[in-house]
Amino acid sequence: MAVVSVINYKGGVGKTTLTANIGAELANRGRTVLLIDLDPQSSLTFSFSRIDQWERELEADRTILTWLSAFIRGRTIEPLYKYVVTPRAGRPGSPRGA
Repeated sequence: MAVVSVINYKGGVGKTTLTANIGAELANRGRTVLLIDLDPQSSLTFSFSRIDQWERELEADRTILTWLSAFIRGRTIEPLYKYVVTPRAGRPGSPRGA
């Protein structure tokens, strides 16, 4: 298993765009890819999901923040695999991901 990290302390240098495109291309080539969006603006997530889908299906209880908040408060936490979201094939802005 290879791990690729895209890191730069400066904002606006293309980290999110680069990460999204590398991940999409590796997935297109048949590789299993895990992208973790820790940015509060959720830009990487929105590269693969429409905002209305985010609001309807993910925002309330499928974020790393939800998991981390439960952990910090000492509540029973669910396994991280329940927070993994597989984007639909195709472009996120098109109907049914086509």
